[in-house]
Amino acid sequence: CVVQHETSSPQLEQVANEVSAIRGSATAVRYSQNEFLALFHTYKDGFYSTSAYTFEARPPFAIKRISKPLPLHPRAFASSLSVQSGKVIIGYGDADMGARVLVMSLAYLEEHFDWCQK
Repeated sequence: CVVQHETSSPQLEQVANEVSAIRGSATAVRYSQNEFLALFHTYKDGFYSTSAYTFEARPPFAIKRISKPLPLHPRAFASSLSVQSGKVIIGYGDADMGARVLVMSLAYLEEHFDWCQK
């Protein structure tokens, strides 16, 4: 393996310093002409918190914005992400006992980015 691109994010470092663990997802979807959208979750004191982030659609793929936590149950684990017809669709497991889907408008997701602009 050879490193092709490398970037850092002070915003993500700040989030990481406040939790026990932070993990990204394998799913990233085109969000705009210039950005991809993806999810990450943090783990602290037995609970997960899921947030969205956007990153540049071109190298070095710098993180642009990080959302405040999304309205998922504290034992929810996001497993899929899609953007279709003006909606953001997040599939997630609920406390390892059920499958759920969170559907929100793009405008509602954008409200979650208001607190953290680069």
